[in-house]
Amino acid sequence: MKFFMISAAALLFIQSGVSAQAQTMNSQSAPAAAAAPAQTSSFRVEGYGRLRFGIDAEQIRSVLKLDFPQANPVLIDRIDAVSRNRVLTLELPALDPGPGVATISCVFGAASQRLIAVNVIWLAAGKASQAQETLLINAAAKLAKTYATQPWPLFNTTYGTVVAPGMSVVFTGHDEAGGAAEIKLQGIATPLGVSSGPSSLRLTLVANATRPDIYRLAADSF
Repeated sequence: MKFFMISAAALLFIQSGVSAQAQTMNSQSAPAAAAAPAQTSSFRVEGYGRLRFGIDAEQIRSVLKLDFPQANPVLIDRIDAVSRNRVLTLELPALDPGPGVATISCVFGAASQRLIAVNVIWLAAGKASQAQETLLINAAAKLAKTYATQPWPLFNTTYGTVVAPGMSVVFTGHDEAGGAAEIKLQGIATPLGVSSGPSSLRLTLVANATRPDIYRLAADSF
């Protein structure tokens, strides 16, 4: 019951924190908005830092080496058996804002061989303690505020949704070009219960969520 109360409060904290920050930004910008033409541009998901969608594997290697010198220099290079996408994964001892070890996985299009998605995962060592859960929740809230206060298209964002025991989608946003961002907590106690397995925080950024560049069987394959 103790974990249930902490998790329910954490979800309310994330929701109220994002809402309050968005309202503050809106109120501060109201006078300027009245004096200037309305802005029509909205936020675009273009990658993670200098890992920009559309760059190739050699450019990825250069960016990772320069921007994350503290990381394990050996990249994990694999092909997803289902989607046939190439994935390069970097392992780091620490990465803000999450606690503990982290990985950055760069996903390349099956046809284009260019960057189409980035997954950043902060993983607890086994089942998180109460203190580790709090750190993961606080990191999720910080990420949520960073993304939720961007100028997304209307009605294209959600946050604070418990989707299964131990799994919460903290924030999702979809841009006008099909790009998307998702922040998810897993292995953390929720009002629906607790899941088994390791505890983690995951940030997923994709170039096109509606038409991803993955391998597809031809229509007459069967």
